[in-house]
Amino acid sequence: MIFLFVFLQEHIQEVLDKWTQIDDEIWAKVIVFERNRRVAKAYARAPVLTINGSDDGFDGMRIGLCGFDNPMRDQKTDEVKRHVGQGVKIKMDDAGNILIRRYSKANVYAKSTSSAPNDETAIGADILKLPNQALESEKIVKLFDMKKFQSNVNRELRRAYPDRRRLETQCLSAVAFVKSENDILDCPIWVLIVNVVAMDMLKSKLPPGIEIIIFIPSECRQSNSGISIACSVKMEFSCFPIFTCHHRVFLKCVEGNPKGRRARDFLSSNSNLRCVACSASSTEINVNFLW
Repeated sequence: MIFLFVFLQEHIQEVLDKWTQIDDEIWAKVIVFERNRRVAKAYARAPVLTINGSDDGFDGMRIGLCGFDNPMRDQKTDEVKRHVGQGVKIKMDDAGNILIRRYSKANVYAKSTSSAPNDETAIGADILKLPNQALESEKIVKLFDMKKFQSNVNRELRRAYPDRRRLETQCLSAVAFVKSENDILDCPIWVLIVNVVAMDMLKSKLPPGIEIIIFIPSECRQSNSGISIACSVKMEFSCFPIFTCHHRVFLKCVEGNPKGRRARDFLSSNSNLRCVACSASSTEINVNFLW
């Protein structure tokens, strides 16, 4: 589940990096996957978006899942895609909910994007009651429940150290077609829907944390046994008035190469730095890296 968390965070960060370029009319980013490989992405601005098994690719109104190339596609995935059929239609209503309606004769599944089984989600209650969260034919249900998400946000904000990334993950909805696997990254064909409206609301209530770029020395690399090595890194950071107290610090790990290398960071308790809108200062934190 750690790998899934890192995998999803990469796509969240991609949206945040391009935030100023996203038009106001866009309500979601839709990413098409075949297992753990991204094969296409599109921004949804049409009131209703159809996702089906056609070979049309993306034309602004519909996404045809058989219209994208994937040189790494296996035979089983190719077989499964032929059964997607009429797929689903999704839309965002005036309250910010994402509604979904299944038209496909084959099964369609709503999949959780949480990193732990007991984590809160914004999936609608009607879907959670369904066996394996398999959608019923022709029935409109909430794939994303805005009211539930707002309640989860308010609950998180009452914590001493709110975890923004846990809330960001709730802004993602995943839908698998025809066949479902325990690990979403094993599903032959699925889509990830990034709720831009929910992320905008989250940004207003809990702005992103400070991102610090650090260099990982050779002694901090992963050991041959596969166990991560703890290391102490001294870093400079600045606090700004726009940040509130207890902001999470996000670490972008660079191991000498120009493009950098991301790693999941396991932070010790003292790495939740207290922002006080001060001038630049320094601190030393213990970081346990797992590549």
